[in-house]
Amino acid sequence: MMTERCAPGVEHALRLFREYFFSRTDVVAFFGPWNSPHPGEGGEYLDGLLTAHLLGQAAPEAKLRYRKKDGATVATSGRFRIGSYNGWRNIKLTCFNQFLL
Repeated sequence: MMTERCAPGVEHALRLFREYFFSRTDVVAFFGPWNSPHPGEGGEYLDGLLTAHLLGQAAPEAKLRYRKKDGATVATSGRFRIGSYNGWRNIKLTCFNQFLL
C-alpha cells in the first residue's frame, strides 16, 4: 500500500514555526558538528536556517553565527538541524526533530 506524504509548503511551514514553535527568534539551538546542541543567532538568519532545516540538501546553505566558550564569534554556513529555546528558566533549550519537506 502506497501513501502520499502531506506536508505544508516552505512558506507555510516557516509561518507555522514562527507562530507556534519559537518562543524567541533571536536565538536558535543548532546541532553542532561536535554532536551536541549549541546556541546560535537567529534574527535575520532565521528564515534561511529554517529553510535549510526543512529542505535539507535541497536548500542552499544558511548562514549561522555562534559564540565559542572562550567568547569568540564564529561565522559559518551549512544545513543545520534547528531547535528553539523556550521561555522556562529551568530548561534552557528545546530541540525537536522537526519534519523535512
